[in-house]
Amino acid sequence: MKTAYLILAHRQPHQVARLIESLSSEGTYFFVHVDRKASLPAFKAAILPSRRVCFLPDADRVKVYWGGFSPVEATLRLLDCAYRSSVRFGRYCLLSGADFPIRSNDQIREAFDSEQEFISIAQALSAPGASYKPQCISQYHYFDHEWLNPRTSPFPALPRLAARLTSQVPRPAYNRIPLYQGSQWWALTDRTVGYMLNFIRKHPDYLAFQRFTMVPDEVFFHSIVKSSPWAGRINHDFEQGTLPGGTSPERGCHYVDWHSGETVPKVLDLSDLEKLLASKALFARKFEDPRSALLLERLESLRGEGETTTAGRGVFMPVSNDRLDLLAG
Repeated sequence: MKTAYLILAHRQPHQVARLIESLSSEGTYFFVHVDRKASLPAFKAAILPSRRVCFLPDADRVKVYWGGFSPVEATLRLLDCAYRSSVRFGRYCLLSGADFPIRSNDQIREAFDSEQEFISIAQALSAPGASYKPQCISQYHYFDHEWLNPRTSPFPALPRLAARLTSQVPRPAYNRIPLYQGSQWWALTDRTVGYMLNFIRKHPDYLAFQRFTMVPDEVFFHSIVKSSPWAGRINHDFEQGTLPGGTSPERGCHYVDWHSGETVPKVLDLSDLEKLLASKALFARKFEDPRSALLLERLESLRGEGETTTAGRGVFMPVSNDRLDLLAG
């Protein structure tokens, strides 16, 4: 079975190169969206040319802002590129450029060969007492505008003023399917990705609604998967009692520590090694130099020892990145 890795990147080109090299094996392909605010040539220079690595061109790149619809739009462009390619994929896995695998490629392949949909469904947004802030879907948000985003605005008072004004504008609820929230990162089967893309094509009102949701990358895909015929295959679903409880860092197929670091999420270091190895996750985040350097070296060593096959691992075919031979048409 072939796997399409969809990578959202905005910094650390050499870390992204390391991620791609670590996952490179027979049947793996990589589709990379580099934030339009970052340098695409810097990433192309860091990553060895390969027919199996496709960078989205400038025309398909978007400026990505936390909390806005732009992360969803970038993911959809990656999905569209991979789904329309000349290669038939059995699994699509969404990663960030700050991720790294914590299992061998053989173990990841075995997990991806299963029928499971690796995605975290944490709560129904319509449920009484849902911890996800009601205003995230009950009012309009404009976080894809630099000046209106609380993390990027040069005028901190401006996002607060915008929030007060938009809170006075009634926003109709979306009722075609129930809305659910969970962790952003996932690894879905071909059948579910096809269902998602077909749903989006048939229901443009869903796309229009989510454009003004706050942090829609934690709602957009999750709600469609929960409405799909394969919702029973979700590996972490609170309604099925399969969501790890409490402050567990495991969600979908990722390990992300939101509770014990100086930053949110925690930047992982060598002190986290034993916890990573004890988890059931396939990937972890987030990794940053220089703090994560020793941990990455140790993980690379352990993953190398765990490989039973090495065909294609770390090997790239010598062709130009600018020739997107992988794409159909």
